[in-house]
Amino acid sequence: IECDGLALGGQVLGDPWQSRVEWRRPLLLLPSTEFEWEGLLVRSEGSIRMRGTPRFLIKMEAPAGPVRMSRLPMAVWSGMEVEAARVHMQGSLGGTLTSLASWRGDLKVNASRLGLTHMGRGDKMEFEHGSLTASLRGGALQVIDTRLQSEQLSFLGNGVIVPDGRVRGVLRVVADHDHAAVLTRF
Repeated sequence: IECDGLALGGQVLGDPWQSRVEWRRPLLLLPSTEFEWEGLLVRSEGSIRMRGTPRFLIKMEAPAGPVRMSRLPMAVWSGMEVEAARVHMQGSLGGTLTSLASWRGDLKVNASRLGLTHMGRGDKMEFEHGSLTASLRGGALQVIDTRLQSEQLSFLGNGVIVPDGRVRGVLRVVADHDHAAVLTRF
């Protein structure tokens, strides 16, 4: 099986890839395979039931390790580089292949000693910890909790994207006196 790439909203999220598949009645299996995505080594495996209702399941994991990305996945417009001493990602997605409303997915990402650098200005922000917990249910992507935390500046948020394109979310900013003054002026 091969894929020419993955795009969302006109932004490329993944490069072309290919993998062998195995037939184990009644499942078509995508055996455990590794690929690099934006500087992150990802292990994935999956299956599709070929009889009756075509159900699928995909599992992904990025083992804990350092990472350096030249752009933020899903936010390539940001112009930000990312580096972290340690990142761990784990996710799954499954459901009836032909029914988006049946898809269920979960994603957890944890990172430590994060650095975000603006490529144009060279400004760098550092965070001790970052995390993201998200789920997909009934066609709605819910960011249950996302955090970038440091002693001086922290961003805490959650939100939801529904199938008709509406987005709702909350972002809380916690800052020390100096950062609060800069943010207030901004």
